Amino acid sequence: MAQQKGDSPGYDWERGALPSNAGPSGPAGAVDHPRMADHPGTAGHPGTAERPLPGAAGPYGIPDLRGSSGPTGAGGLDPQDERPSRGIPPWAIVAIVALQVVALVGSVGLIVGGALRLLDQDAEPAAAPATRSGPPEEAVPDKSPGVVTDAQGEELADGTGGFDDPAVIGEHTLSWTTWTAGTISVSALDVDLDASLPGAQGADAVEDGYRLIEVTYQVLYEGPGQLAPVEELWISGESHRAYYQDIAQGLLPDPMEEVRPLGDGQSAEFRSLLLVPDGELDGLRLGVETYNGEILYFGPQ
Repeated sequence: MAQQKGDSPGYDWERGALPSNAGPSGPAGAVDHPRMADHPGTAGHPGTAERPLPGAAGPYGIPDLRGSSGPTGAGGLDPQDERPSRGIPPWAIVAIVALQVVALVGSVGLIVGGALRLLDQDAEPAAAPATRSGPPEEAVPDKSPGVVTDAQGEELADGTGGFDDPAVIGEHTLSWTTWTAGTISVSALDVDLDASLPGAQGADAVEDGYRLIEVTYQVLYEGPGQLAPVEELWISGESHRAYYQDIAQGLLPDPMEEVRPLGDGQSAEFRSLLLVPDGELDGLRLGVETYNGEILYFGPQ
């Protein structure tokens, strides 16, 4: 076991040198430091056992890391060698200040911009909303007027054929100019205000409160080439409150859809069928129009 530390006379505490009259070496088993052979106070010199050098082997061959005891304190560390705690680096302080400046400038800009906008709104009236831009809508061409003639073929210019003054069935003829540069003419030959379906065999197939109106038409084409009435004519019924489509297809054997294309001077007959409420019968008009011609009317009564 190592001897207790004693006061060695003549020890220089400032330089840490061992006295020349150091005591005997340490206990058996101690290992001398390889660099201490020529140093005073090392193994072989007196006083080594009382104050071993740092790193020298202590009892049981364990190095003694305590070091020399002196003014530097335990462990031989100089207080001046201790590293100071690290604070905030200078670049971080600069970055924080820069961020604060940017935030301040942005806040001032928002405030100034809002104030200017308020001033502009007070000084100028609100602008009208912008209209949606786009290609101009395709203009609908004006439909060509129809012509009404009497039984002698004389053209009538007194408004006959309009909704308020419809043409008379069996007396007047309606005609229009076609896209083929020809003329198509339509006459109403007969009307049945209480018709029945041919396949019903006399049974009433219509619900109470409604009427089947059956109209027989004749169509004549004059002009170059051929013209299919189903592609040129539109047959309908109309009152002040409702519009009625032709339902003859599939119910009558000779609807307009069955008429073949007509050549110059050719004519054909077909039938139209309308389902009309009883209360609309008095104001009913039978409308006829072409692809590019205005509508004209027959009066069913």
